[in-house]
Amino acid sequence: MDKIDSLKQCEAIRAEIKQIEKDISDLSRKAWAFTTDAVVGSSLEEPYQPHNIAISGYAPAPEDAREIQARKNKLGKFRLKLLREQNAAEDFLQTIPNSADRVILRGYYIDGKQWKDVAADLTESTGRDYSEDAVKKRAQRFFKKL
Repeated sequence: MDKIDSLKQCEAIRAEIKQIEKDISDLSRKAWAFTTDAVVGSSLEEPYQPHNIAISGYAPAPEDAREIQARKNKLGKFRLKLLREQNAAEDFLQTIPNSADRVILRGYYIDGKQWKDVAADLTESTGRDYSEDAVKKRAQRFFKKL
C-alpha cells in the first residue's frame, strides 16, 4: 500500500485496529472454566504421610490456551502492521509543503471529519472563510497534482 492509499484508508485502518483490540480482549476472557484437580501433599508434622489435596479454580484447557495465544499473536502482528500504515500516512502528511493542505487532509482522512467540519476548523484557525466545497475541491486538486 503506498502513502496516498494509507492516507485515504486511515479512517478504516483506525476502525480495524479498534476491532482487533476488542477481539484480543475478548480472547483473553475466553475458554476459562471452573475446574478441579488434586495434588499430593503431607502434613507439617510427623507422620509425613502423603495424601491428596483438592484444588480448584478457573483455568483454560491447555489446547484452548495454545490456540487462543496463537490467535492473539496473529492479531497483534496485524495490529502492528496497521499502525505502521497509519504512521506512513502521517509521514506523508508531513512532507506536504502547504499548511492548509495538511490541515484539510489530516482533518478528513486522519481524523475522519466531514468536509463541513474540516472547513469550519480551517475557517476558525485562519480567519478566512472556507466552504465545504472549497476544501473538498482543494483536496481533489492536491491528489491530481501527484
